[in-house]
Amino acid sequence: MAPDEGGAKRASLQGLSKERKNSFDVSVGCSKNFGRNIQGKIVGVADDIIGTGGTMVCAGAKFKEVGAKKIIAIATHGVLESGIERVKKAYDDLFLANTINCKNSNIDISKLISKTLLK
Repeated sequence: MAPDEGGAKRASLQGLSKERKNSFDVSVGCSKNFGRNIQGKIVGVADDIIGTGGTMVCAGAKFKEVGAKKIIAIATHGVLESGIERVKKAYDDLFLANTINCKNSNIDISKLISKTLLK
């Protein structure tokens, strides 16, 4: 799933609707059918960047609210440690690529980058 409409467009999935007031104050909504579709399921939420973590935390809360069995965060760039910690607390698990050096990175993409550059 995508945590917001922009990600949903890129992934061709219907995600959530998001209203951002500032970096920390985000509200997320979804339709009744959306909630029924994920109830009792394991949901992976993929996003490009974890800054403050506001969008992912709010999306995770919405997934739990509508009955997801387990929620997993997946992100490419972990920019702010405080945001990463917020996401870790809100999700059952976090998979974070090491595109930025941080202690919570657990997916090593260095070989993929090297292989691509050496083509």
